[in-house]
Amino acid sequence: MKSGSLLCSKGNKIGHWKKFLVQYGYASSMNSFSPHEIKLAVTKLRILFQFDNTTTDEDLAKFIELPRCGNKDIKEKKGKNSKRVRRYDLNPAWRKPSFTYAFEKYSSDLTVAQQHSIAAQAFQLWKNSVPELDFAHTQNVVEADIKFSFEINSHTGCAQAFDGTGPILAHAYYPEDGRVHLDDDELFTDQTSVGMNLYTVLVHEIGHALGLGHSFVSGAVMNPVYQGYNGVLTLHEDDINGMRLLYAPTTASDPTCVDQDPSLCALYNAQGYCHPDYADVMIETCPQTCNLCQ
Repeated sequence: MKSGSLLCSKGNKIGHWKKFLVQYGYASSMNSFSPHEIKLAVTKLRILFQFDNTTTDEDLAKFIELPRCGNKDIKEKKGKNSKRVRRYDLNPAWRKPSFTYAFEKYSSDLTVAQQHSIAAQAFQLWKNSVPELDFAHTQNVVEADIKFSFEINSHTGCAQAFDGTGPILAHAYYPEDGRVHLDDDELFTDQTSVGMNLYTVLVHEIGHALGLGHSFVSGAVMNPVYQGYNGVLTLHEDDINGMRLLYAPTTASDPTCVDQDPSLCALYNAQGYCHPDYADVMIETCPQTCNLCQ
């Protein structure tokens, strides 16, 4: 894997890369960013999204401009002895299976009725796979468990600003916070490939609000990159298993210590990436090859 040309970038270009890598958890600080640290961070990005040696830095530059969720890909630094039983990125679940939701601020792109309908469909998609979950719309924003709010730029009570019409579409807080913020500078639409499909975005952000982190399985709803609109959105087995592990563990399968792509993992191992420096991403993609499961 090559990251050399990035180290030679100047001005706004390298600053943009640094901002992305820090914002999504690949690096810890904008203040100290040595050539080694940026190479390490970019390599982690390549591993997590399973880019092979044919992926150029120009390809990566296009990738980081894709519409996506604003939540971090890597939430914490895992130590060299890091182990986990499952590859799912699970946060603490709510201490109940039934939830109310409300809209604190609406989008001007769609009618209120449309937004209510889209949200109901998004919750229903999760319930179809995990029947133990129940969701009900309420007008009581204060008492609602999950609160949707369309915001712009820096917004009250939130550490992460939106970026105008840019890559970040939305972000959500994990249990038991319940806030889901959507970037009101985006064009949110319904049943069309024009703009950003609100249903697709809400299904993803609801996953976060219920406790799921990002998935790096291709085709998973919880993949951080916006999936677009194709008329039919279905949950990937990875999405379903993750949610079941949170709220219906006896119904979940347990693919303990499974590599996402064994042949690619073998290549990563040969290139030295089963090293403690890369444990926080190899545990997601190649836990078996790198002996990161217990």
